[in-house]
Amino acid sequence: MNPSAQSPKFSILIATYNAAETLQRCLDSIAGQKTGLYEVLIADGGSTDGTHAIVEANDHLVAHRISGPDGGPYDAWNKLLPHARGEWIMFLGADDQLATPDTLRLLAERCARLPVTAPQLAFVFGVTEFVAGDEIIERFGERAMPGDQHDLATDFSLSHTGLLHHRHLFSAFGTFSADYAIAGDAHFMLRSALDPRTRFFHAPFPVARMAAGGLSSSVASRVACYAEVEKARRELGVKPIRPHWLAALQFRSALAARIQTVLGKKALLLAANLYRTLSGKRARSDYR
Repeated sequence: MNPSAQSPKFSILIATYNAAETLQRCLDSIAGQKTGLYEVLIADGGSTDGTHAIVEANDHLVAHRISGPDGGPYDAWNKLLPHARGEWIMFLGADDQLATPDTLRLLAERCARLPVTAPQLAFVFGVTEFVAGDEIIERFGERAMPGDQHDLATDFSLSHTGLLHHRHLFSAFGTFSADYAIAGDAHFMLRSALDPRTRFFHAPFPVARMAAGGLSSSVASRVACYAEVEKARRELGVKPIRPHWLAALQFRSALAARIQTVLGKKALLLAANLYRTLSGKRARSDYR
């Protein structure tokens, strides 16, 4: 059921599959919000590890749920979208969390300050903390976009985790492409950004925490993820097809995967921390 009797400001859509180890933390971060103007929708791909029991135990929090085989997270989110009632829609993985109990309250205040004509084709993005346990490895989305528009030729350095999508985006540009296993969110953002009316508004505070080792962030999946981003750019005719930032990410990811395969995780962590030190970043204690 919806925590508020009012129409929800936010719809939070979660796709799960064998997520019993992390889902409760995700749901607790939502239940602890200081505003009740949200709803939670969950699509479970037929888990066998106790995920279903966790969803049932949080029935008071969940406005809509479906269970059964799906084609991956994008297919699952597409199945939930027709049931979402919020003005703004957010997508979380079962191992993601809202950053603080004030996250939705602050986002509501930020959305209320948008230009009157802007929200219909708008994204609102804040800071996403990429974490391994309690250690913050990276922060994405710290910079606003000039003119609130995405330059398709450059890396906009934001994360889909915790990104707000105005519901009209899906009416204008359709749903996620299930042809993508890892980068369907990037494909949707690129497709939307091709329209000059689309705006990306910045919220200068932490919105979400994304766990290392997830679908698009593990060592094993990064190479495939960046290959899919390149595929999306090619499909949509976004030039340059392989900009320097994407080429650099692909090279580093392939190198990391090779080091881990040949020399092991300790060697990968040593190499990664050497690179981070030379780049002026803090060393990390884990590499997933």
